[in-house]
Amino acid sequence: MEGETKRKKILITGVGGPAGINISRLFKDREDVEVLGCDSDDTASGQIFTDRFLVCPLATDGSYKNWTKDIVRSEKIDLLIPTVGEELLILARFIDELPTSVMVSSVETLQTLDDKLMAYNFVADNLPQYCPEFVSLSQWTESWTESESFFIKPRRGRGSRGCRIVSFGELAWIKENISNPEDYIVMENLIGTEWTVDAYVANNGSIAYLVPRERLALSGGISVKGRTIKNEEVIDATKLLLSKLPSKGPVCVQWKADSTGKPKFIEMNPRLSGGLMISVGAGIDPVGAILSDLNKEAVVYQDWKEVTVVGHTDYNFLR
Repeated sequence: MEGETKRKKILITGVGGPAGINISRLFKDREDVEVLGCDSDDTASGQIFTDRFLVCPLATDGSYKNWTKDIVRSEKIDLLIPTVGEELLILARFIDELPTSVMVSSVETLQTLDDKLMAYNFVADNLPQYCPEFVSLSQWTESWTESESFFIKPRRGRGSRGCRIVSFGELAWIKENISNPEDYIVMENLIGTEWTVDAYVANNGSIAYLVPRERLALSGGISVKGRTIKNEEVIDATKLLLSKLPSKGPVCVQWKADSTGKPKFIEMNPRLSGGLMISVGAGIDPVGAILSDLNKEAVVYQDWKEVTVVGHTDYNFLR
């Protein structure tokens, strides 16, 4: 009808995971947007927040690229929002073949962040004051540090899989007996406060929001109780990191304090976080930032307040 504004059609991936569920829920019931959700699991819980749900192949499946290209073209998708870590680099490598906007950072940025040893080397070169002590397990020696405990983590992977605190003796045994020491990083064991920062970087490089939060309780590795806090050093460190490592769209950065209270870099995920709703509770509007960016409107920095947010789970019947 004449005078009506065309609804934007958005495809959100991974709607069975916390990040996909969060952003689908935030888009729900908007009259200016039609949301298509997809997941490899046909019982993905986030489908209840979408206008339509599609079952898709895994990003590692050989059919993923053609499936994505076909859906984007046939559905005339205006924006693709990936929420699954494993698909980001895969998508970025064929982004020029997709006739739509894709909320993903560059191949170069994703490659740096996909390999945690590369990420730590980047931070050491560009933000040395915020870099923890680290070394590849293959290069670790008993004289590396006088500490009695260490933190070991895989170079690749997400969440806390394969991460653990180890003693000096345990670390020496692991290096001696593991077949692939080059695939692990040894770090100083940081004992202070941990912060997760939700931020959004617009296409023009401006920041729409940047919210540090402290984790107060976890469920399945996801923050379900948290406190947003205006820690200026964490905010400044995150801004500096984002100025050095070009990013696009949502990012999630983790910092942890050393024994002096100074924040040290843990990791950066260039996608929406599972604990985003805590930052939403503080007053930010991720959907507003996304749509302003998509519509090429000025992205205004969003202020927020310090709050404590507690999450809970809803149960819905699919069949």
